[in-house]
Formats: sequence, structure tokens, C-alpha cells
Amino acid sequence: MAKIEEDDSGESIINIDEKVGVNGINALNDVMAIQAMLKYLTQFTKKWCTVELPEPNGTMDKNTQRAIFDYQQYVRTNPNQAPYFWIAKDGSVSAFRPGMELLRKQKLTIISMNDDCGMLAASLRDGTDHIDAICMRWPFTVGVALGRFNPLFL
Repeated sequence: MAKIEEDDSGESIINIDEKVGVNGINALNDVMAIQAMLKYLTQFTKKWCTVELPEPNGTMDKNTQRAIFDYQQYVRTNPNQAPYFWIAKDGSVSAFRPGMELLRKQKLTIISMNDDCGMLAASLRDGTDHIDAICMRWPFTVGVALGRFNPLFL
């Protein structure tokens, strides 16, 4: 199940329980969280994504799969990021686990997505952070899944 956790530096991130994408478990809430981050990032520049992304619904479809590949390719070829770190282009998003050992300059796709969403939210002044911005955009799906919105209190 998707959740809000802290990375190794103490920053709040959207994390997933199990792998999403190629050979992934593709649990409903995990897929929904990935779809929301990808959809949120298309506001920044749509050029990285070659497909129309669905509203976050938790269904792993062809467009969501393609968008994961497109995002990974974009990060790998982006001159602002490529010299500093790289991510695998495997079509999947793995969960962050505290204390994970990665290769030098390697970054998990989930961490890169959170970083990019954070920069976008800050530049748009969209909520207090990217998690709030995403939860406010999709309160009845992603907001509920992440525990940031409770429709029973409306």
C-alpha cells in the first residue's frame, strides 16, 4: 500500500510497498501513487511523456507502463540530471527501503520522482509540499490512499 515515509535524509516521500511496472506486484494503491506522480510531472513538461496518462485509478495499463519507461529515459538523458546520477531504465518503480545500498551515482526511480515532484510543487507554490499538492489534486483517490484526506469528515 502506498504511504508517506522518510528517505535517508529525513525528507517526506511518497513510497510504495511493492514494485510497480514490469514484473511488479502492481498493487492498486501503489500503482495509483505512481500514476499520480507521473501525471503531476506532466505539468512541468509534457515532452518527456509520449502517451496520455490516465487519472490515477490504480490500474496498470499500457499508458502507465509506457510513462514509466518514458520518465526513466527522460531522467537518463536530461543534461541537468544525467551527470549527477542515473536511474535504471527497466520499466519498473521499486520501493525505497531505508539504508539501501546502491551503486555510485545511482538513484531509485521513486526517489527521483519524489525529487522532481518536490521541485515542481515548490516552483508552482502548490501546497506545502509535493505530497500535499498531489493529495489536493486527487483527494478522493490518492489523498485517501495516502491517509491525507478523509471524505467522512466532509
